[in-house]
Amino acid sequence: MIGNVRYLPRKLRKWYILYLICLILIYGWLLFTDQSAVLAVAILLVLFAIELAFMWHSENSFLGSVLVACLLYGIWMLPFVLR
Repeated sequence: MIGNVRYLPRKLRKWYILYLICLILIYGWLLFTDQSAVLAVAILLVLFAIELAFMWHSENSFLGSVLVACLLYGIWMLPFVLR
């Protein structure tokens, strides 16, 4: 995901890095505070939508970015779904 920074327009790069920092903090909070699976999946789906909005403005292939994001977010949701 951090590799996507180079494909974004210059004006969006700092916002994407801030988004990634927030994503890691929110994921850690969800993982270590034992939140409900419904809340965790809902928050991760919102973050996935934000990721897609960033990738829409990317110079890289949108479909490739969506497939990678689906894979990563799917893996990230596993600990919450399997509880």
